[in-house]
Amino acid sequence: MNNGKNTKNNFKGKSNPNYKHGMKGTRIYRIWQRIKARCLNKNTNDYKYYGGRGIKVCKRWLNSFENFYEDLSVGYEDDLTIDRIDNNGDYEPLNCRWVSRKIQSQNKRNNIFITYGSETKSLKKWAQDLGLKYKTLHCRIFEYNMPLATALTSNLYIRPKLDRVLKQNRKHRSL
Repeated sequence: MNNGKNTKNNFKGKSNPNYKHGMKGTRIYRIWQRIKARCLNKNTNDYKYYGGRGIKVCKRWLNSFENFYEDLSVGYEDDLTIDRIDNNGDYEPLNCRWVSRKIQSQNKRNNIFITYGSETKSLKKWAQDLGLKYKTLHCRIFEYNMPLATALTSNLYIRPKLDRVLKQNRKHRSL
């Protein structure tokens, strides 16, 4: 039986003054609550990554789920996550969007971004677009110190050559 707490009218038909939007307990409502918690509550595990870095919730959303819902309900689906377009920006209408987990994973602070020509992409996206393994491209750039143009445009397979050099170096040391 519904106790009347989340309905416009309680069981006696009287108006419920605590009823606002009927969305409490929904996924989008919990997302709004978590956004506020990670930006405002120093006791949450994620505070250091959000509020601790100066990320804020805009005034329009801070105390109004209705405003948050009005601004972001278009495009919302249960399988999408909220994403800040600029990771250093606040939670506000022009900086938030709904995206898949895959797209959101490409918009993280710890991603490595590479600019080649006029295009900037994450290292993972470059590897994907070039048909390379992430580790291969990462090694070319950061371990083998290849020039960026060579690392991105060459389809060299350098491991056998590297293995020969390492083998020769081992022989030299043992003499």
